[in-house]
Amino acid sequence: MRSFIAALIGTLVSTPMIPKANGQPNRPTVFTFLNLPTSARLNALGGVAPAVSLGEIHLSAWHPALIADAPTELLGLSVVNYVADIRAGQAVTLRESPKTKGKFLYSAGFINYGSLERTDPAGNSIGQFSANEVVFQSGWGTRFAKQFTAGVSAKFIGSFLDSYSSSGIALDMGASWQDTSGRSQCAVQFRNFGTTLWSYSPGSINGRLPLDVQFSYSNRLEHMPLRWGVVLHQLHNWRLRYTDPSDTWYNPQFLFTEESETPQKGTPWIDEAFRHIVLQSELLLSKNLQFQLSYNHQRRKELTLPTRSGSSGFAWGFALHTKRFRLDYSRAAHTLSGTTHQFSVTSRIRPNT
Repeated sequence: MRSFIAALIGTLVSTPMIPKANGQPNRPTVFTFLNLPTSARLNALGGVAPAVSLGEIHLSAWHPALIADAPTELLGLSVVNYVADIRAGQAVTLRESPKTKGKFLYSAGFINYGSLERTDPAGNSIGQFSANEVVFQSGWGTRFAKQFTAGVSAKFIGSFLDSYSSSGIALDMGASWQDTSGRSQCAVQFRNFGTTLWSYSPGSINGRLPLDVQFSYSNRLEHMPLRWGVVLHQLHNWRLRYTDPSDTWYNPQFLFTEESETPQKGTPWIDEAFRHIVLQSELLLSKNLQFQLSYNHQRRKELTLPTRSGSSGFAWGFALHTKRFRLDYSRAAHTLSGTTHQFSVTSRIRPNT
């Protein structure tokens, strides 16, 4: 165990995976599909994992600190249809590992962007092409000192856009702590800590992965069947706001009239701070039925318009499970043109166990 951790730390220190803060400002971000929610419960909780798993194995593929408490001998499948024929899915399972005193996770995910139109330089249609991206993941997690868990996951990423392809590797690392009462948990994780193996075209600049540093806290009320939580994401990057001076929606100016209006300054630092916060709640009606509700301020700011705000940023869902299977459903507004409905099903691999 100690040799494994030492080798992991040595690899991370010796490999320049994290892009420099002031270096290569024009490096594009690749494999951003890794930020899409991979399960219905994750989507219902605002697209970020809480500090507690509650027996949902899909969250373990997102947060390695939850692997230790996730149930084994289960197979989880998740599918979602986004807009414009975009489809995504994930399969995940876990195995007990007595030799390492922990659990191993295996998962595979994909996203298909549908059939796209191919055009020549003049804009004439000359056929169609497809675009797909995949990720294969293997992780390990363990519990130690009764109140602490830790885990790490390795991911191989592939992107295939028509005749262009790219690949990369990444690590997810996380740790969690639970108080003696079992009602409060907090966790920290580093997601998509990796690098590109080869880019889409020879000689092009390797893109950077969508790194995300997160801290989460969850608490179950003592006298109410309610669990609430807060997740702080993108802690390594304070500036999430983007102001386009040519955007007349958010910077109104009347240039051809006698009157002129200048953009309101407001308090941008407050909006900047709230973009890092995701609020979560879960109503625990029984062991077999739960409801989730969340609010993601960053998502709302990116997807709403001044003339139509809609329900962007809000998400909700429910979980219904028995001894044989578990069904999760979520609804979230990822675009003003429609909502996203996501389903996840978890079932026992061995029904007689």
